Amino acid sequence: MKYSTNALTLQEKVKEELPKATQRTKKQFVHSLEYELIAGLALQQYIKDEEADFQLLLSIPLSERIPGFIREYGLKRIHQLIKLLVKEFYSTPPLHKIKKPNETKLAFCACEIMLAAMEDQLSIEDLIIFLELTQKGKYGSFKGIVPHSIVTEKLEDYRQERFEAYISLKGQMHQHQKNLGPSERINGGPVSMQQLLNEQDWSIIPLKKIS
Repeated sequence: MKYSTNALTLQEKVKEELPKATQRTKKQFVHSLEYELIAGLALQQYIKDEEADFQLLLSIPLSERIPGFIREYGLKRIHQLIKLLVKEFYSTPPLHKIKKPNETKLAFCACEIMLAAMEDQLSIEDLIIFLELTQKGKYGSFKGIVPHSIVTEKLEDYRQERFEAYISLKGQMHQHQKNLGPSERINGGPVSMQQLLNEQDWSIIPLKKIS
């Protein structure tokens, strides 16, 4: 009588005993602690429906914008802060396939941003929101742009959008004042722009210069 055996070969036995290989999962991108501390609050306050909330951004006092910080904390410290934000931008997933700028080019980029900030009275919050929206594709593709020029080129689009929002908000305030009508102005006295801003809970800080 012939007997059959169910014994496994050594190769089959080893294969059966080994745990199944788990699929490799992509490592989730996490911002640096420094960036989280600086940018966390700004991203919560100044982005509305995936767009920059320019009414709030334009309400930031001049003393709390980049030119004001330069006067208070010094050029070198603010330059280092901006450089840190730019460096973090280039480490985000959408920029992984792009050659990272070296330290010299990052420093030069930070200088260019500071010049733009002096012209348009940009804030650190402006810069954070701009970088966040840029890496999400808000201002178009990075294809064909020299890597170290991505930030400065896209910043022009953000500045234009911010300028248009500023003009629109000024127009809304002017229209509101106009809608008060002459009789109401006579009875209630002249309405100053500051009073109008206070009544509407608007505190838009005029831009000194916008190119």
